[in-house]
Amino acid sequence: MEKGNEIRPLCLGISKAGHDKGRLYAVLGKQGSLLLVADGVHALIRDPKRKNEKHIQRIENLKEPVPSLLSQMQSDSDLVHVLKVYRKEE
Repeated sequence: MEKGNEIRPLCLGISKAGHDKGRLYAVLGKQGSLLLVADGVHALIRDPKRKNEKHIQRIENLKEPVPSLLSQMQSDSDLVHVLKVYRKEE
């Protein structure tokens, strides 16, 4: 995978495969080739979904305030707010 396209924690991504295809997630961390992702509703911050890294499409060039909101996120309600702000910006 290219360096610029690398998926890293505290970024957003869209599921490319599985029953959740098209769902927007925040990437919380990484365990080997698996990403820990959450959306605040179906996959919570305290119990994130494990998703194969190749099944997540990273969203490039996030506009403010999304990156700063992601870095300050502490709860599922914060995460839901971040995702709403992102959708509104798009």
